Amino acid sequence: MTLVNQVLQEITTVMDDVDEKQLQAVEKIISKEKRIFVLGAGRSGLMAKGFAMRLMHISYTVYVIGETITPSIAAGDVL
Repeated sequence: MTLVNQVLQEITTVMDDVDEKQLQAVEKIISKEKRIFVLGAGRSGLMAKGFAMRLMHISYTVYVIGETITPSIAAGDVL
């Protein structure tokens, strides 16, 4: 098995475990009218920052918890 095939197989395995109902529920929670806060540690933190950047690029208001300029979270925000 080539490296590319192995990576594709791993992605397929992960995607098979994704519950579409959970994705739809998250889609209803995340909106451009709300401030979104993300957090993580280690590799999860890097992925959270990447997710935050993608949301910011499509005009969401998003903050990474632990950064020095992150405001306080308030009622109505999404974590």
